Amino acid sequence: MLQQRALSAAALAGAGTYTPSFVGAESSSTTTINVASGAQPGDFALLFGSTPDLRSGWTQSYNQTGSLPFFEAHYTFLPDPVPSSYTFTNMRLGILLIFRNVDSSTPLDVSVPTLATTNTSPAVTTVNERCLIVVGFGCYAGFTDLNIPGAPTGYSLASTQYDPDFSNYWFAAAYKAAPAIDTYTPTAWQDTSTGSDYSSSNMAAGTIALRGAAI
Repeated sequence: MLQQRALSAAALAGAGTYTPSFVGAESSSTTTINVASGAQPGDFALLFGSTPDLRSGWTQSYNQTGSLPFFEAHYTFLPDPVPSSYTFTNMRLGILLIFRNVDSSTPLDVSVPTLATTNTSPAVTTVNERCLIVVGFGCYAGFTDLNIPGAPTGYSLASTQYDPDFSNYWFAAAYKAAPAIDTYTPTAWQDTSTGSDYSSSNMAAGTIALRGAAI
């Protein structure tokens, strides 16, 4: 009996937080982007976009200025009622991701690493268990065929979006559970038309670790 109680206490101690979960994503090549179906008040919204103006109530974590693809990341928690869409003035293209069970007081488990200007999202070291790693990628590849970005190895592709006026201008997002405190190092984003790494002078890749909400 004592052993069972000890095991139960240990199980409870190890279950102090949820792992954030992916709800859905929408993408757009205009200034307006829809909110994914199934989103609920309190869900975490994360935008990867090109030149979106920062909305009131949102926080900016990445802001690449001065060179393509002008990668930015903004986030907020959804209000009640949940809007059907958001408009970001000056946004050229973007992806809006929705996640559930993200810590409302400290949604980012660690400070975001410096934005990479390569095809590889930066490594991140979590400080808590049961995180979710979200990686974003933007490229203006300098060639005209539609080269859809493929997610780093082990990551689930959430969404992609290209600019219809510049078909080689892409944004993409992917995610992966991070159950243990560890350093997570994404592999390179892939060019799915060739099966090789992207090669371009105009790329940006970011990494964000989401902290789970308390149970």
